[in-house]
Formats: sequence, structure tokens, C-alpha cells
Amino acid sequence: MIQTTPNFGEIEKAFQDGKRGIILEGGSRSGKTWSIIQWMLFHMLRSNNLMITSARDHFTNYRRTVWADIKKIYPDFFAEATKNETLMTLRYGSNMLRAFGTNDDIMATHGLTQDILHLNEAMNISRDTRDQLFQRTGTFWIVDYNPSEEESHWYDLAQDPEVHFHKSTVLDNAFVSPAIRKQILSYEPTEQNKERGTADLYKWKVYGLGERASGETTIFTDWQTYKDDPAGYDLKVYGLDFGFAEDPTVVIQVIVDGHNLYLKEILWEHALTNPEIATAIKERVADLDEHYFVCDSAEPKSITELRNNDISAIPADKGVGSVVFGIKKLKNYRIFVNEMSKNLTSEFRGYKWKVDKNGKLVKNTKGQPIPVGGNDHGIDAARYALTKFAR
Repeated sequence: MIQTTPNFGEIEKAFQDGKRGIILEGGSRSGKTWSIIQWMLFHMLRSNNLMITSARDHFTNYRRTVWADIKKIYPDFFAEATKNETLMTLRYGSNMLRAFGTNDDIMATHGLTQDILHLNEAMNISRDTRDQLFQRTGTFWIVDYNPSEEESHWYDLAQDPEVHFHKSTVLDNAFVSPAIRKQILSYEPTEQNKERGTADLYKWKVYGLGERASGETTIFTDWQTYKDDPAGYDLKVYGLDFGFAEDPTVVIQVIVDGHNLYLKEILWEHALTNPEIATAIKERVADLDEHYFVCDSAEPKSITELRNNDISAIPADKGVGSVVFGIKKLKNYRIFVNEMSKNLTSEFRGYKWKVDKNGKLVKNTKGQPIPVGGNDHGIDAARYALTKFAR
């Protein structure tokens, strides 16, 4: 017998009631994704000529999360399914479930059609992408997310009478492992958790209680420190933000290992000339000839001088929206900041979104929040490097 959480029943109810879709909002490990997969497979059993698109922001994120769960669950529903591991498709009779990365190919959303649509961890999916996908979905859509942002277009959509809304927490999931339940409960700001150093009000509200982030202006809320660089990696590059008198010149080592991002201060000093920057880099970077230094493109003369001093300096990709894009890029990874990088650690703790006198987020003409500048030298250097090479 298939065991389900209350989320499964809510999805079926919304479908039978003829709702346009359902939004499953809630805490971590509340059974949202697992129940959605169960329902999609159940619906494949009772349907013919059905196309289901199950999507997340990126294929790589989908593969390690939703697709991994699908492979665990589908044998409980049907043995005679055809699975394509490369394309991440599952066929049963005349029905197919396929994976999609919404942010990998934005234009592809303009031609993708399906009967059923699933959007996983939808906080990372824009309103325009949402609308493009919804208008090409024939029957029903399912959205899930942790409410980790203060404001979102999803919150507005949840008020639509044609949309069924359901909230859940880890306490609603009887099947979650004791270890995971214990981890999430450790965020609750009880005296005991405070003494242990595990209490985190933001994490408890969002991932424990499934509440929407309220008044939360800190940009990076989910990162850790680390001691030693990983032995192997997929990408290693350096980011450089120029400074002089008031602002420091900063060099950050950026290492990508799978979905993990490791950041470390290499240089953080004031009043350095370009030859002095080059000398400092040579003294502190052993594998200098093997990696690029992605620099603030606003200073082409400085980049040229570094090249003349045998530093592989190249300009960063900058333009309208590049700051917010770079922040989102950083957030796509599990971030680890070296424990000795005190300046960078301070920036991650203090980097905020700009708010008005009423405490509301200030946004640009595209509706994007605006970060407060001035305390972002290391973060700027990190995003220069990451957005240049990590795709």
C-alpha cells in the first residue's frame, strides 16, 4: 500500500474540484515534493496520451533532487516504465513525464506544452517564465516552494480563487527520518537550542514553520564556514574587485565542486597600486598560471597593467541587472566561506536588500530588489568570477 502525506490528498482534491492549479507552500521536508511525484505517477496510471512537465530552475538541481526521488518512487506504481537517465524522462504506455530546467533555456518556455505542469522550488522561477508555462499547460499545474523571500509573485497568485493553496510543515510528514526532523527542530529558538548554538529564527520560521520571510532583508541566509579546500573540483577561478583609498582591493578564490561553492579571501588591502596587486597575488597564489582572475571591467587600464605583470586578468561581464543576476547565481549553490576569511564572513552576515522608510523592499524598474552597496567588495569579486565561468 502506498503511504502518502496530506499533501497528496490536497492535490487530488484541487484536481477533482477543477481548480487551475495548486500551490504547496511550507517548511522543509513537509512531504511536498514526494507527494507531488506520487500524484503525477498515480495520474499517469489512470490517463492516456498524457504529457507531464516537471521543472526546476536548472537541470542539475532537478537531477539531484526531484529526479532522484522519482527513481525511488516509480517502481511502487508500475514496473513496465521506460526511463531515460540522460534526458530524465519516464514513459508509461502513451504517457510521458519529462524534466525541464526553466532558467537553462528561457526561450524554450515559449514553446513547451503539456497537460500537467510541476514547478519545484518555484521561488527561483520568475513571473514571466511562470506565465509562459501556465498559458501552455492544458489541464492542471502544481507549484511547491519554501517561502524564503519577503515578497513574491507566488504569494499574490495564492489568493486567486481558481488556485488551491495548502501549507504544510515537517510535523505533517509522518515519514520523515528522525535525524532530519531533529535537524529542523534544532532551529527553533528555544533556550536549549540557543545554548547548543543551533537556534536560527529565520530558518525556524521558513523551514520549520513554513512561514513567509517577514522583514528579512539579509541577502545570504543559508551559508556555512569551512576549513580546508576540497581536494578535487570542477572549477577554480579568482575574482578581483579594485579599490584604493576608501575601498580595499579584494581577491577571492572561487572553487566549484558539484553544487558546492567555496569562497576564500586571498587579498584584502587598501592603497595598493596595480604592480603591488600583482606582487601580492604572486606571493599568495601558488597555481597562478593555471587560473584566470576575473576583474571589475570598469577599470580596463588596471586589467591591462595586471596582464603586463603576468597575471591572467580578464574583465567581468557587467551590465544592467548583473548584480542581482550574480546574487542569484551565488544562491544556486551551497555556499561555504573559509573560516579564516573574516572580512568576507562579515560581508555575508551584513549584506542587505535596500528598504524604504516603511521597511518595504526597494525595487528597480524590473521589479527586482536592490542590494545596499558599500559592503560588498568580496561578494562582488566572487560573483564576477562565478558568472564569468559557471554556467
